[in-house]
Amino acid sequence: MQYKHKRGFTLIETFIAVSILMLAIVGPLTIAQRGIRAGAIAKEQTIAAFLAQDALEFLRAYRDGSPTWNDLFTRLSACMVNQPCYFGNTSSVEDAITACQGFGNCPQMRVNTNGQYGYVSTWAETPFIRQVTVKELLPRREMLVRVSVYHARLSPSVPISEIDYYLTDW
Repeated sequence: MQYKHKRGFTLIETFIAVSILMLAIVGPLTIAQRGIRAGAIAKEQTIAAFLAQDALEFLRAYRDGSPTWNDLFTRLSACMVNQPCYFGNTSSVEDAITACQGFGNCPQMRVNTNGQYGYVSTWAETPFIRQVTVKELLPRREMLVRVSVYHARLSPSVPISEIDYYLTDW
């Protein structure tokens, strides 16, 4: 009995070809997935920086609207270093200053359909936690204001954006 040599691929050649094809497809997909993740992280860091800047602008406006430096300090007494605070729109008061329930226990921020951030319970929850601490620097009549924004799911103890600002008496 004579066997004729048939042309074709062996099982090993097919396995190697499929392996090379898988590597050619998986490599670019992994790079794309990492790029998408990096873009999402950059977006969240940008939002966190804007939320911190928004808090500073609020405090500057608060300072400018206070009749005296002592009045400002009294209004911000809920935000002392050992007792941080948060502020923003709530369901009842716009821009209310509220003390957190212990250090690092400020509530997560929420966002409405217009992109406005605050603490209204009917708004969609975000991963951001914004807390403000104030330290009076005597005798210079200025305050060190630290605004920290945390990511509730990724790193609730490490801020993703933090700004220190010296608020001075005009």
